[in-house]
Amino acid sequence: MLCVCNCKRKSPIPDYARDGRDRVPFALSAGKKGATHGRRHGDRHRSGLLTVSGLFEAMGNLSQLPPAVAAWSPDLVFAFIGDI
Repeated sequence: MLCVCNCKRKSPIPDYARDGRDRVPFALSAGKKGATHGRRHGDRHRSGLLTVSGLFEAMGNLSQLPPAVAAWSPDLVFAFIGDI
């Protein structure tokens, strides 16, 4: 790889550092849908989890469910759905 000025010297920046695809690991890339889609997806899951956990907390406070069941139910619901 030649220098930016197209002289015969080698550039001090290695080739792998210049390639934009190698700067972000594959698991952290936003993909074709973009970062906004991921943000909305996370917001929906967070609001759903807060709603479900609030429901089970209220049921636990009213003694409709034992405390341990009320505490673990939101996690189990989301685990069965596959969202955790």
